[in-house]
Amino acid sequence: MALVAAQAPPPDVATGSAAVEPAAGVGSQSILPSFLPGRKGLWIGDIALCRDLVVDVRTGVGLGGGARVTFSFRPDVQPRLAAATAGLVDRPLAVRIDGRLVVAPYVNEEISGLQLELQLNRMGDARRIARAARRPCPRS
Repeated sequence: MALVAAQAPPPDVATGSAAVEPAAGVGSQSILPSFLPGRKGLWIGDIALCRDLVVDVRTGVGLGGGARVTFSFRPDVQPRLAAATAGLVDRPLAVRIDGRLVVAPYVNEEISGLQLELQLNRMGDARRIARAARRPCPRS
């Protein structure tokens, strides 16, 4: 199971971006826009997720007593997740709902299997993400 942990700071209200401090060995700060218009539903990086792609999603208590969201994906989703996270180890991965940045946890390892665990600071964020993953897929 791939683990993505350590939630980034919330977006700056004045600039509308989240400044994410780099992890050890990573270059300058990463800037993640706090809103991307036109993105409906749950997005992890550049991948839209919904109940047709997520086999199971659960929330619970994670490492250090924080919140946790665990996803299980359909096999056809895994190559896209692996490609999206391959270059993001030790960097933030934006998790958005309806275009708004919810959290930006750091990627600990490339997603190489069918499960992903997000370690978060707040249970409310974990529940919002899980609810969004259970929504129907948008119709084209």
